[in-house]
Amino acid sequence: MATSPTKPKKPEAERWEDLAEEVLKGIKDLKNPKSLRHYSIRKLVKHTQALGEYLAENDVKTNQLRKFLDAVNRIKADLRQESSVRLDKIEVELQVLKPKLAYAVGRSNKQREKPALDAFSQVINAAIDSIKDAELIRTESDKEEFREDFERLVYLIESVVAYHKAAGGKNQ
Repeated sequence: MATSPTKPKKPEAERWEDLAEEVLKGIKDLKNPKSLRHYSIRKLVKHTQALGEYLAENDVKTNQLRKFLDAVNRIKADLRQESSVRLDKIEVELQVLKPKLAYAVGRSNKQREKPALDAFSQVINAAIDSIKDAELIRTESDKEEFREDFERLVYLIESVVAYHKAAGGKNQ
């Protein structure tokens, strides 16, 4: 019985580069106006599963990811508590996550972990950039769109953390 030749597995770096391109393209090619709420939930789940697994395979610790999820959850709580929410304040808090991500990448001194954290940073930065700009919010509809974009960011980070943990990601 003849066996069919199997396709050789791509090296890890190439596999991730392909996925990273797909994830970033998925976020950057959102419908016009570019808005995270247009990121298909099916694609989000597929992409975050692969990203979470990649992060676990490359020794990124759960607590490193949880820091960003916790920060986003604090913003989420602010967004829910305030009756007259100051979206400009929320946007500042979101934008400040970017340098925190850059710091986490720069601080990493592990050969496998650093590129994985950089990939996570690129995805989160692209997602944050796809949230409706607070300066453009004029109507209640605009506010609702901002909230929907933000909620999709929360789903994205929660999913990455969940899949990372499911793939065996360690706490420390």
